[in-house]
Amino acid sequence: MKYRYNLLITKVFIIGFIFLLFIVNFLSLLFNLKLDNLNSINVVLIFLSLISYTIYYVVKNIKNLSYIDIESNISLLAEYQKTIEDLKEKNEYILNRYHYIEKIKKLYKKDMEKSRKLQSHIMPKSISQNHKLSFQCFYSPLESVGGDYYDFIQLEDNKLLFIIADITGHGIEAGMITFMVKTAFNLLSRYYMSPSKILYYLNNILKDLLPTGYFLTTTVALIDTDNKRLIYSSASHPAFFVKRNENIVEYDNGDTILGLFPNANYKEYAFSLEKGDIIMFYTDGLTEASMSKNKYDLYGKERVKAAFSIKSKDIKSTLENIKIDFYNYLSYKTPDDDFTVVLFEVK
Repeated sequence: MKYRYNLLITKVFIIGFIFLLFIVNFLSLLFNLKLDNLNSINVVLIFLSLISYTIYYVVKNIKNLSYIDIESNISLLAEYQKTIEDLKEKNEYILNRYHYIEKIKKLYKKDMEKSRKLQSHIMPKSISQNHKLSFQCFYSPLESVGGDYYDFIQLEDNKLLFIIADITGHGIEAGMITFMVKTAFNLLSRYYMSPSKILYYLNNILKDLLPTGYFLTTTVALIDTDNKRLIYSSASHPAFFVKRNENIVEYDNGDTILGLFPNANYKEYAFSLEKGDIIMFYTDGLTEASMSKNKYDLYGKERVKAAFSIKSKDIKSTLENIKIDFYNYLSYKTPDDDFTVVLFEVK
C-alpha cells in the first residue's frame, strides 16, 4: 500500500505542475498580462514536472517489489543462513581432516626415515678385520626403504662370506624381507661356508616365509684372500665382473630364484684371484635403468663394463666413475628401481 500511495502522490504532482503551467500561460494570453518572470516561472514548472515524472517512472518500475511476500523473503534468508552454517561446518570438518592427514603424512615420513636409517645400518660400510681386501659400495633405494640387500661376514683365516640380493618390488614390503634375509643369512653362516648350501637352506627358509608372489635373486660368494680364491653360487642374480689389469671377465652362471621351489639345488663355481683384482657385484636396477622409462634404452651391461674398465687410482675412484657415467646417461633423472653396486679389491 505504501508504494501505491507514493505512486499516486507522484501522479498528482505531475498533473498539478502541468496544470499550473497551463493556467499561468492561459491567463497571460487571456488578459494580455505582462509578467516579468513568466519565462522563469515556465522553466521552474517544466523542471518540476520532469522531476515528478522521473520519480513516477522509478516508482512505477519498482512497484513489483511491493508485492513480494515479506515472509517468503525471511524464509529464503533463513535458508541461506542455514546453508552458510552448513558450509561452515563442512569447511571446518575438511580443514580438520586435512590437518589430520598432514599430521599422518609427517608421522609416516618420520617413520620411513627411521626405517631407511635402520635398513642402511644393517648393511656394512667398511671391512675392519680383513686387511687383504678393500671395499666400496653404493646403495640407492627408489623409495626410503628398498628391496636391494648386501651383507658380508668375516670368517676365520681371512675368509669373507658375501651375499647380494634383489627382492621383488621395492618400498616397505621389500624392505621388510631384507631383514628376513639378513637374519637367515647370519644364522646359516654359523654352520656353512659353502655358497651353494647357504642358498639351498636360504631358499627353503624363505619358501615357507614369503607371501605368494615374492621371490628374490641372490649371489653368495666366499672370498678367500689367503688362498686367493673365490667360490660362488647364484640364484638367477645378474652376472658379476672381475677386472684384472685392463681385462674384464664376466661370471654369469646361475640357478633358480629363491623363494619359489622347495629343495632347489644350486651349483658352485670357483676361480683364482690375483693381487689387484677388482670384483664388482650389482643389482639389475643398474643395468635395467632406462633414460626414457620405456625399457628400450637400458643402461645395459656393456656400459657398466665400459665405466668399470676406466683406469683409476683406487676402487673409490672406480665406483665414482660408474656413478658419474650412470647418472650422466640418465641425465640425472631418478632411476625407476633400487640399485646397488659393491666393489672388492684384492690386496
